[in-house]
Amino acid sequence: TNQDMVIAAVPQLTIGSWYSTELLLRYVPPVVFDVNIGKFSFFGIAVKHAFTNWFDHAPVDAAVQVGFQHSTIENEVGITRAKREARTDLFAVNIHASRRFDWIEPYAGFSFESLSSEGSYTFTLPANIKEEIGYDIDPQTAPVSLDDNAVKLTLGVTAHLGPAQIFAGAGIAKHLIFSGGL
Repeated sequence: TNQDMVIAAVPQLTIGSWYSTELLLRYVPPVVFDVNIGKFSFFGIAVKHAFTNWFDHAPVDAAVQVGFQHSTIENEVGITRAKREARTDLFAVNIHASRRFDWIEPYAGFSFESLSSEGSYTFTLPANIKEEIGYDIDPQTAPVSLDDNAVKLTLGVTAHLGPAQIFAGAGIAKHLIFSGGL
């Protein structure tokens, strides 16, 4: 089906800080979301270094980050139970900065992202089509491959509310991505 939007929560564990460096881990075990998406899994790892901590009285807090994400989708669709499989890898390098004013902290970032996706769609032809063409050539597999690079501008704001933080942001690139969290 054609889907314009996917809403998902991705848990993230941040381990740090060691010399102003953090390790970020994201993981979603293989889980079936619904009949349209099928089984989805996700893993991500990144290292972030806050380099402005090495300077006295830096006007902003800034960091560089390098990350890798891997996801898979597996599904069977239609009356012929066609198999759809895809694996996607994303590599990203970014720099971002923020400045806190009391309880509010606007932030901005710039990143380069490289995406590589390999997939396949394996299906069988309905019996009436096999009869019409006069032979059985099942199963058929259609491979799909996509490689793309992009630059992205990120803008957002974090609210520091006691022990909690709430953020909302947008990534502006080939696609507009909204994010938020607690």
